Amino acid sequence: MHRVENRTSALWSVSYLSDTTRESKAAGTISDNEIDEILTEAKERTKVYGEPMPTLFKETLRSSVAVFNAKDMTPFRNHGSVIFIGDAQHAMSPFAGNGANMAIMDGYQLADQLVHAKDLTTAIQSYD
Repeated sequence: MHRVENRTSALWSVSYLSDTTRESKAAGTISDNEIDEILTEAKERTKVYGEPMPTLFKETLRSSVAVFNAKDMTPFRNHGSVIFIGDAQHAMSPFAGNGANMAIMDGYQLADQLVHAKDLTTAIQSYD
């Protein structure tokens, strides 16, 4: 995740699926060589998008560069007296801001199943 500071500020991140994990590092703890590698990789992975990506990379405040590992969560079934919704139920990117959106959608879908299913077990199974 990186921040650009000029007359306006922007926050950007590049997420992708990988078989390997990179060590998470906070902003301000990454060497100049590592920052160069991260920016080069970000440029390569986003070159198909064109602007504004090249400008964002060029204007990035180097001391703001950080690395975070987001991981898939193991799928699970709801059971017992607790039903999970939102980002408790789904693996969410920490940069997407979709946890609340997913909670609203899940709440709606769960409510629909509770209204229309023949019993609670069937409703939960259908929701899952």
